Amino acid sequence: MLVNRGDLGKKFPACIACHGSAMTGVQPATLGLLRDYLVAQIGAWKSGVRHALAPDCMAQIVQRLTPEDSGAVAAWLAAQPVPADASAVTRISVKLPLACGSAPTDSSEHT
Repeated sequence: MLVNRGDLGKKFPACIACHGSAMTGVQPATLGLLRDYLVAQIGAWKSGVRHALAPDCMAQIVQRLTPEDSGAVAAWLAAQPVPADASAVTRISVKLPLACGSAPTDSSEHT
């Protein structure tokens, strides 16, 4: 549910809003990663060890996740098969739900 719909009550956008409906994301791709690796990355953002270019949208998002949410998202992503034709995009052509310094976009307009 979090991946596909997000959680409006927590102001958590759907993962697909930024990483694409196939969750192959912007380079590097998000599918094909191990659950433990994903949990570690989320934890690093949550604890402030991991950073991205400002504004750091992932840092903002993970602060809204409960440990259960983090585990559920990581487990779901790790369980998804990587499509044979999967490829990450190099630029995002849609308006993102949050300003994100590390996401190259075709538009500088954000909410």
